[in-house]
Amino acid sequence: MVETMDRSVDYAHDIGGRPASTPDTWLRTIGLLEPHRHTLTYSAEKNALRVHTPIVNVIERPTSSMAVVSWRDATHCRYGAQVWTLVTAREPGVCALSGQPIRHAELVFLPQRSRTPALNARAMILATAMDAALAWEEETC
Repeated sequence: MVETMDRSVDYAHDIGGRPASTPDTWLRTIGLLEPHRHTLTYSAEKNALRVHTPIVNVIERPTSSMAVVSWRDATHCRYGAQVWTLVTAREPGVCALSGQPIRHAELVFLPQRSRTPALNARAMILATAMDAALAWEEETC
């Protein structure tokens, strides 16, 4: 008989009714490998204004002024581990992580400059949204 993993398992009582102190290590490990997504919801009007709706995940934050971000956009580009740095916004825009408006001179993260500019080089993530994403990750892990 083949067991399938039920993602709705209550870890207070693991598969087989065992208490959480003795969870099935394999199923817990597989569950932790599932990527965490920040699902953004937009109204139809706001979504129509966004040319590309990327899936953005914060992978890690080596320093307070640097982050490693996964950027996936089916119609534009894909970067598995792109380094972003903290700067002051030179122009208004929209946060790629939260969809919030960005004002001139706000603290934002931008993709690190390279000899060949990244296709998402003009994208920005609000520093507050980056902090919120990391706090959310810590709560769910």
